[in-house]
Amino acid sequence: YPDIVRRNFARIFGKRTPVGKEEIKGFPCWKYSWHEEELDLGDVKSPAQDVTYWVYADEQFPFMMARQSSIGGKQDLLELRFNVPVAPELFVQPKDWPVAREFQLPKRKFLIEFQEDRESAQYGWKLHSSDVFEGDGDKVTRTFRQTTTQKGETKDFEPPLEILTYEQARDAIWNRVQTPEWFRVKKRGEEQLLALKTDILENVIEGLAPEKFFIADHALLGTICLKQITQMPTDVSTRSVARLEFPQ
Repeated sequence: YPDIVRRNFARIFGKRTPVGKEEIKGFPCWKYSWHEEELDLGDVKSPAQDVTYWVYADEQFPFMMARQSSIGGKQDLLELRFNVPVAPELFVQPKDWPVAREFQLPKRKFLIEFQEDRESAQYGWKLHSSDVFEGDGDKVTRTFRQTTTQKGETKDFEPPLEILTYEQARDAIWNRVQTPEWFRVKKRGEEQLLALKTDILENVIEGLAPEKFFIADHALLGTICLKQITQMPTDVSTRSVARLEFPQ
C-alpha cells in the first residue's frame, strides 16, 4: 500500500511545488493549491475551480489528508494513527470468502479493454465508454472513447492517446479490477466470463446501493473483478472487462 501511495503522489503532485506547510489533525502537511479549468466529459461536467490539497509531509508515506475546492467540494481524513496494535483475527480470511491473489501486471504484451454502460431513467441519457490498455513489453498505450446519447442526439468524447509506463498502467488497471472488501459482500453463485469461472458476490451492507461483483482468478493478473453492476435509484451502471488478451 505505501508503494501505491507514493506512486499516486508522484502522479498528482510530482511536478508541483508546495505553497506552504500546515498541520492537519496534528500531522505536518505539504499544502498544494492550483486552478483547474472547466472539464467536460460528456455526461460528466465540472466547472472551473481552485483546489487545495494537504498531504502528509513524509516522503515514504505522502498520504492525502484533506482536499477542498472553491465550488464547495471538501474531503477530510477522519483519523490517522501509526504503530497501533491490530488484532490478528482481522487478518484471517473468512471461510466463505474466495481465495485471493495479489494483483500483478507482467511486463509483456497484453490488451485489456474495459467497457462501461450507464443509463439514467430520470434524465433519459445513455452512456457507453471503452477504455483500452495495450502493452508492448516496454510501454502501454491507453485509448479512451465515450458516447453519450440523449433525446436522439449523440455526443462523442475521445481524448488524446496516453502513453504510460507499466507501473502507471498497473495502478490504472487495478483501479478498474479491484475486488470489494470481504466484510460487505456475500457469495450468491457462479458464472463463466471470458472463459474464467467467476464467483458472484452481492453487497449486503444496509444503506449502500445494490451491487454485484463477478470475481475471477486470472493466471497472470491474480484475483480481479471482471464485472460490476451497480443499481442506483435513478440509473444503472455496468462496468466490465470486455477483452483480456496476453499473446505469446
